Amino acid sequence: MLLKKMRSHAFSNFFICLQLAALFAYCLVEMATIQSTFWIDTEIKARLGDSYGRIVQLDVDSETDYGDFEKMRGELIESGACEEICCYHTGGSIYAKDGAEYNLTEVSDGMQQLLQPELSEGRFFEKKDFASGETAVVAGAEIAEKYGLAVGDDLADRGFEEGGRVIGVLKEGQRWFFGNLDSAQCVLLDNQIVRYSPEEHVRLVYYGIVDREEDVQNAVKSVSEAAKKYGITLSATPLRQILQQNLDQTVRGNISWIALALLIVVMIAVGTAILIYARIQEQGREIGIYMAFGYGKGKIIQSQAAEIGLVSAAAFAVAYGAARLFIGNGQTELFNAVCITGESVELWMAGIVLGIMLIMLAPSIFMITLGILRMQPAELIGGKE
Repeated sequence: MLLKKMRSHAFSNFFICLQLAALFAYCLVEMATIQSTFWIDTEIKARLGDSYGRIVQLDVDSETDYGDFEKMRGELIESGACEEICCYHTGGSIYAKDGAEYNLTEVSDGMQQLLQPELSEGRFFEKKDFASGETAVVAGAEIAEKYGLAVGDDLADRGFEEGGRVIGVLKEGQRWFFGNLDSAQCVLLDNQIVRYSPEEHVRLVYYGIVDREEDVQNAVKSVSEAAKKYGITLSATPLRQILQQNLDQTVRGNISWIALALLIVVMIAVGTAILIYARIQEQGREIGIYMAFGYGKGKIIQSQAAEIGLVSAAAFAVAYGAARLFIGNGQTELFNAVCITGESVELWMAGIVLGIMLIMLAPSIFMITLGILRMQPAELIGGKE
């Protein structure tokens, strides 16, 4: 009986399924996006550890003279305003002789205070590596395994076009941030080479590391005064403030999308209920025949409710599969690097959408019940004149 009824209502069921699937998919994607926002914020705090609140970000004008910047940096470090002023650069490439291209992350002296990965062997950079004049590198786990890299090896002897003495090999799964810390693009370092950066020109973003979190505002003031002294155009802002502003802005944007989703939920729930009620009225003669042959109203209500329930379940299954396919597993490719977005469809999201589905079914089931309880067999099959 149920399958026959669903086939007879194929068009309306397809329409209902389509709009529900679109809504459920939208909800899943939006929840995955919100999750990634908080995941990135948590990831930044975890990567930086106790340095998180002690960092001042310096956005430097690209026309700045490198000599003037070095004088300013030396003065700030000597005065104690900052312990270090460092930078890193991602997006470079290093090539193997077999034609393979790998990402290169370059770090300056001082970055060892911020980037502190776990290593399977060897060590990470120390101040002596930046002063020795010899190119030291730390290899990602995947590259080390593929080319048999070990501490003490030279990259040129192991199949790379450029040289560099290996001082350490990272554990698998280590990650850092592509671009700047405020861009929050987290990438795996497994297929990357990390090496020190011989600074020859000014980078656009530097990080001043302060001894204590309470001194950050004083450091901002000192940096601004020193920049003015040397005629350097820059903005100095506590990194915590920048990240909080980014988080607040993203959350505000997502709230508007959540409000839109709730509005759509109400509209579709009401629209579906009205459509179901109209369909019940059109089926009056058919329902009357069932009632005349002994089918109770309760059983007919159950049959109608089961039909819309199956349609909703099918919509959920389509939406869940589409969202998983669209979003993926929380990873994506970014300039030959594996970027971890934290954007994935989790089971708890599916549970919330199932809850939304059940809430949306309530008006439809109410209209089914109301429509059928008001029917009388004689009125439906011609028993009255």
